Amino acid sequence: MLDKMYNHLKFFNMKIRVLLFGILASCVGTVAAEDVFVYLKSGNVNVYPAQIVKSVEQGSEAVSITLQNDSVVRHDMALVDSLGHTAPQQLPVFTSFKFNNKYNDQVFADVEAEVGTDTVRARVGAIGKWLTPSFQVSDEQARVWVDGKEQTSKQSRVHFEGEVTYTLGYEGWHQLSYVKTKDEVWSEPVDALVLEEVALQAAQITTNAPSNYDEGPDKLIDKNTGTYFHSTWGTGDYEKLPLYECPYLEVALEEELQNFTFGYSTSYRTADRMPLAFLLEVSSDGAEWTEVKEYTEEDGIPQVGMGQTFEAPLIRLDKPCKYLRLTMTLANYKNYLVLSEFWLKKLVYEGVAQPPTLVAPAEYVYKMRPYGRDVSVNVEWPTDTARVPAIYIYTENGEFPADKETYLKAAIRIDGAGVFPDFNDSVNIRGRGNSSWAGQYGKSPYRLKFDESKKPFGLTKGKSWVLLANRQTGSMLSNAVAMKVAAMVETAAANRVIPVDLYLNDSYRGNYNFTQQVGFSNNSVDLDDETNAVLLELDSYFDEDYRFKSYYYNLPVNVKDPDMEDYADPDAQFSLIMEDFENFAAVLYYGGDEYANMVDVEMLARFLLVNELVMNLELGHPKSTFLYKEDLRALHSRYVFGPVWDFDWKSFRPSNKTWVTKEHLYFDVLFDDPVFVAKVKERWNKHESRLREIPAFIEVVTSMQGYFPVGKISEGCILVIHPETIRIKEIVMMTGKQ
Repeated sequence: MLDKMYNHLKFFNMKIRVLLFGILASCVGTVAAEDVFVYLKSGNVNVYPAQIVKSVEQGSEAVSITLQNDSVVRHDMALVDSLGHTAPQQLPVFTSFKFNNKYNDQVFADVEAEVGTDTVRARVGAIGKWLTPSFQVSDEQARVWVDGKEQTSKQSRVHFEGEVTYTLGYEGWHQLSYVKTKDEVWSEPVDALVLEEVALQAAQITTNAPSNYDEGPDKLIDKNTGTYFHSTWGTGDYEKLPLYECPYLEVALEEELQNFTFGYSTSYRTADRMPLAFLLEVSSDGAEWTEVKEYTEEDGIPQVGMGQTFEAPLIRLDKPCKYLRLTMTLANYKNYLVLSEFWLKKLVYEGVAQPPTLVAPAEYVYKMRPYGRDVSVNVEWPTDTARVPAIYIYTENGEFPADKETYLKAAIRIDGAGVFPDFNDSVNIRGRGNSSWAGQYGKSPYRLKFDESKKPFGLTKGKSWVLLANRQTGSMLSNAVAMKVAAMVETAAANRVIPVDLYLNDSYRGNYNFTQQVGFSNNSVDLDDETNAVLLELDSYFDEDYRFKSYYYNLPVNVKDPDMEDYADPDAQFSLIMEDFENFAAVLYYGGDEYANMVDVEMLARFLLVNELVMNLELGHPKSTFLYKEDLRALHSRYVFGPVWDFDWKSFRPSNKTWVTKEHLYFDVLFDDPVFVAKVKERWNKHESRLREIPAFIEVVTSMQGYFPVGKISEGCILVIHPETIRIKEIVMMTGKQ
């Protein structure tokens, strides 16, 4: 019965096509007013949009379609089933569209999109706009494309920065499109005014309110937004100005200026020290001063926010000057003058502005692309408008954690800023870290421990978490970026990092990274059986109760997990750990391929690739180098390197030109093994495209945290990481990929 119905439908469809063929034939030789559909006997369909078709001619042997550029496309009539202006009646549709946590490391809760016939909409609370969607279509035979590239559910990555068009069709269905292959080329515009920055030395800038600390005028010209000039405050050699007296900066010029401008940026660390108005004066001798103008809010002086910039319009003096004085006449806090950067620019050219002119037009070609239903997919990103999430912790005794041993009972509240789920609970808090520990009242890292496993920020359940302080210069992004790379490369137990602002007993402590505590747990190193497992840390701090130096390489080996006192005979278990690691180190030392029986080569390749990409020099100390083994007594069990950890001190250093992994004494032998080198190459080839998402990730994180231009940058922390420091080019060289 079904076969008979199918044959009737097929016959009816053929009659319709023959009818359309006749209608089209009656219009041949004219400009196409509608799209032209060529149905081939093979089942393929070629579509020619009306706007690119000049005319259609039917002959006895071929159908000729002349395009707007006078090129001609011919179809052999022996291969044509029918010709018409009617599109296929049934086009596939999405029946579901999701973003699952399983396939998106930055998505902490599954998101199911709202699916319509031609639209898909979703709101995704995640950091980073590259996603791997999971989707289903109405016909199993249907295919899905984006920009001509076929998409596979749960595999294909797409950048959802803006609207993305998915095309749902079938194999062999094509549409001729006029595709741009090269953008137009324009000349550079010529400004009517050309300004050049005036080189300034610290000795040229003086003030009537010198700093008692390392916050002098030299900080205004150091090109470092993490430092700042602060007028006199606190105690020291200089007395604070009376509140009725205004602080000023005075610049002694090396050459006279007549046409110039000045500019500045406010503190990147606080919005509570904002200059609100300035008076500009000039002098030829430094004794007699002439007022030029007072700049206020009406002139564009920033009134709120951090890292705000101002540059005055061009100043034209009647005669040259040799001295400038900039007096702050109004501030939002007392009479404190605080600026991050200051600059002067002089006029070097004035003429007629030249707009850009077209040098070469854009280039286009006709190209067949997939044809089908176009579905617009739009993702709303809360991070586009959200501030950084905030963690509020209130200790029972109102004190800050005083050391790295004593837990304080506390209440914790997480404001997810509309990106992550809010959270309220009780928690225990203490200090943590080695060199990063800055004391009870410094910007110190903390360990958080819940009585039961919890899911803060929607992360995998766990009891133990940490707040990394980002106190080292240049560290505000280093851990977040390195951990993101680790997640992309799929290293063992890769951490997830959430940037947060931390408030402790209502005192703002700065920007931190919230992440998992490394250890045996279901939110870190998750093992089925920990009975004979061990987690080791190679670290020169060498401060664990159970530790030893290896015979080969003299490595400082610390037992991090489990708690040795949980064993009936801790010494016997410790001896087993030492013996097993010594055997592993000996195999590495003497070379050969036996190491593959003792270490997970795949995970080691991933581990080294991450450390190479972020230039982690701490491998050489070594420091924070974790590896674990699930069963010390099982022959099949191998050491797994990871999780990767601690990238705030010796990572992301562009000046380093050596290979940080290959040249370390206990890894060099691996690169003599072609099998291992091939494994590293394989890892790189597989993940290269994903790693190129890093610049977009950095853009989202910095925007969310407010580095540019607003947000909180904590004591001693500046942003020095740039997408270029992800050493894509060098890694290509190391792995041999051309």
